[in-house]
Formats: sequence, structure tokens, C-alpha cells
Amino acid sequence: MKSVFGTDGVRGVYGEDFNLDFIKRLTKSVGVYLLKGGSNKKVLIATDTRVSKQDIEKEVYSALNSLGIDTSCAGIIPTPALHYLVRANHFDMGIMITASHNTGEYNGLKFITKEGYKFNDSQEEEVTKIFYEQPSLKENIKQGKNEFVSFNKQYEDYIKKADDFSFNGIKVALDCANGASFSVAPKVFSDLGAEVFCINNSDNGKLINKDCGSTHTEAISSFIKSCGADVGFSFDGDADRVNVCFASGEIMSGEALIFLCSNYLKNNGKLKANEIITPYVTNCGLDKSLEKFGIGVQRVGVGGKFIQQKLLENNLSFGAEDNGHIVWGDYNLCSDGLLTALFVTKIMKQGYFEKIKELEIFKQAKRNVRISNDQKEKFLSGELDDFVESKKNSMKDGERIIVRASGTEPLIRVIVEGFASDLEKIATEIENAIKNL
Repeated sequence: MKSVFGTDGVRGVYGEDFNLDFIKRLTKSVGVYLLKGGSNKKVLIATDTRVSKQDIEKEVYSALNSLGIDTSCAGIIPTPALHYLVRANHFDMGIMITASHNTGEYNGLKFITKEGYKFNDSQEEEVTKIFYEQPSLKENIKQGKNEFVSFNKQYEDYIKKADDFSFNGIKVALDCANGASFSVAPKVFSDLGAEVFCINNSDNGKLINKDCGSTHTEAISSFIKSCGADVGFSFDGDADRVNVCFASGEIMSGEALIFLCSNYLKNNGKLKANEIITPYVTNCGLDKSLEKFGIGVQRVGVGGKFIQQKLLENNLSFGAEDNGHIVWGDYNLCSDGLLTALFVTKIMKQGYFEKIKELEIFKQAKRNVRISNDQKEKFLSGELDDFVESKKNSMKDGERIIVRASGTEPLIRVIVEGFASDLEKIATEIENAIKNL
């Protein structure tokens, strides 16, 4: 049975594979799953800025209300805010309407448990089973109620008090990607004393992630030099991800961001077991660099839910992906772009940026190869396995090749990592083989 879930929730092009019929069926399946734990359930719903948000929001709360589930709509807030608010206000579930870093024609749904966690594998499997079995989704005699609420101040107050943040005299540049952080990020930094400069901080959902935000860091790179800020941050559409920009306009690598945050936590006695979690795709040079500082690294699959699961299993406090998803487990057990930006500003203020010089990473050649559904099926059925294996056999000890299908976009991602000078050549050969599927 093929899961209806991707790497992080469900998403697609709105009106095509991700249409209102699918949304209604999936939402009712989630509602049936929720009601297995008893009646009198309430769900908190939020969105990013996409144009399709209101149509989808109405479909979601109507589907849940028809099953007798009460809903509250919080409007435009970041995904990590929803994680916190579900837990803090004792909702039974949260649903975020977003397609994260994808552009405006996409939308999606992310599902959050009452504890503020992402759905885990078993929960996704249960919902998928309900979705395909199409049980009797008979409307409840008692309709659930829907209300519109605002929790913005509650999240702002929480995140400002997460640590002793004080940014008087610091200039901060923000690219809000015309997404969920458009209002909250500038306000929080300003409230903490920073002088704030912003671009792409509108709620125009047509422009979300369009040539801006974490997938187009050239925007913040150019902007920070024009405004003279000390540090810059570029969020994605739902603000669970952030990229960091130096005052020079150079973008901090994902490994450098993980390296800095890990060392900061260890030096302040806040890194449980002196270990972090990161996916297997993160550059292996990070492991060797952190080892020098007594910090261990555990590897998991790609996706925030796997980091979350490992943090919970091992009672750890920090996990991160090299694309800017950073999980501060003692504060919010999901990646939080704004919280990361606050911590990084504090880290910069304390002079920790100098530590980046001690990070050594391996060379990498990367490719993101756009594919058709037919090509993806061929790849998933193993048609490229022998070719990739032959390339792996030509690599030296300590080098590696990773070829995987994206869980959020129609892409095959290729990473060739090592020391040899022919990494780019090997990556191009694999890229061509994918295109010829």
C-alpha cells in the first residue's frame, strides 16, 4: 500500500494532484483516526499565505466538523508556532496548510499531534490505511463547530522568552519569503531591540518563495550588503527553515550552522549526552569536526519526523538538517526558523562565528534532476541501481554516493562526496543516466 504521505506531510500542485476531493478524503481519514481515541475532539488549523489557503481551510474544517470534531482557525502563522500552540492550548491535533519551500501553485497539509509532534511512521500508516479502505465516513448527527481565533501574541511571547535574548545595537536583515513569517519575525526581532531591515515581508501568497526566501538566498545576500546589517536570515514559506547570511553577503553553509549551534549548546551545558541528530545526507566532515569537540553524531533518514523520533527515543536536545531545518528539542520538538534566527543572533553577538574556521567538510558535487512521474517510477523500481552501484565501486574508501527521490518535489537528488577531483564528472554521469530513464 503506497503511503499518501511524503517526507513532511502531503503536498502537490493545488487543483491537480492536490485537489479539494483529495483534501476532503484525507482530512476525513485523519478525523476518523483521531476519533478512535474518543469523542469531543478539537483541532487547531493554520495556514501560510498561499492564495489557495482559504478554500483548503474551509474544506478541512468542514470535513472535520461533519465528523463532530470542533475546529479553530488561527490564520497565518508559522508551522513551528502551530506545533507550540497545539500543545500549549490542549488541542487534540493541529493541521498546517502549507507547501513549505515550494512556490505558490503548490499547497499541502502537515499534521501535528496533541504533544506538538509531527505524525510518526505508524500514525501515517494508520491514516493511509483508513484513506484506502474508505470506511463509512457517515456524517455525525452532532456537527462540530468552527471558530476563528488569534494566538499570535502567545507564540511571540513564548519565543522571545525562550532564552535571554537582547539585541540592542544589532542590525538584522530578514527575507520573509512573502510567507508565514512576514509579520511575526520582524516584530519579534524589533521587540528584542534589534534594528530590523526587511524584504519580501508581505502576505501576498502569489509571491511566496518566488525568487526569495531560503530557496533563493541570492536575495538576502544582495539585500544585506545594501542595508549594512550585521547578520541576515532567509526563511521559507512556513518558517520552519532558515538560512543564515553573513554581513559580507556570504551564505553560511548548513554544516556550519549545525556546527555553530552544537558547540554553543555544549559550551553552555545544554547539549544532552553531547550528541546531535542529523540525516545521512549531511556532509560527513561535520562528524569529524564535531568529534574534536567531544560531540557525537547520530544519523537518521531524511525528514524532520526522523529527527524528532530519535530525539524522543534517546532523550536528546538537538537535531538538524543541512538545509536549515534546526530542531531545538528543549524548546519545540520541530524545526523552528525564527527560534534558530534568535539563537544565531545571540551566537554572533557572543563571537562564536569565529569557530567556523575549525569546521572541515568534504568536497561534494550535487545535482537536483527534475523528472516525470514515469521516470520516478522507473527509478523507484530499481532501473538505475546497477549503474549507481558501479559508480560507487569506483570510489575510494571514505567517499560515497547518495541518489534519492525527493519527498516534496519531482526531483532525484544526487550527492557525490569525497576527496577525488572527478566528483563533478561522476555526478554528471549519474544526472545523465537519470534523464535517460
